[in-house]
Amino acid sequence: MSYQIIVAALAGLAIGPFVASYGKIASEKINKRDLEYNEKAKANGEELIDLPEGMNLYKNNTLSMIIITALSAILLLILSSFTKFDYNFAIFAVITEILLGISIVDFQVYEIPIECNGLILLLGIIHLILDRSNWLNYLIGFAAVSLIF
Repeated sequence: MSYQIIVAALAGLAIGPFVASYGKIASEKINKRDLEYNEKAKANGEELIDLPEGMNLYKNNTLSMIIITALSAILLLILSSFTKFDYNFAIFAVITEILLGISIVDFQVYEIPIECNGLILLLGIIHLILDRSNWLNYLIGFAAVSLIF
């Protein structure tokens, strides 16, 4: 067993609880914001927004934490089999964990927190600075995704 696999698994196990906690906190924050908006809108006679009826992943908080932590470790293990253990792995690992957090929040409240998009943009810029040889490919990828969304 290579040290890269061990480090990837341990990183996933260490980061997983933070990702799970972020998912719960961000989902609750968005729900609270939407409920407060509806209360104000109702008081002013305005139209209410539809609140999503996403899945409640945190009915059993301990089980949710274990599953998300295990998923985090599995994702980083998969990543480690495709990426050399260098700065690319570190950047891709952080992006993978951010995307896991995004998917948890999206699954809960059907919304993607904007700060996650900003972090991914920042990591993309850092990756571009560290690997300037492929700047045109990165620029095309950035433009293609940005134009679609």
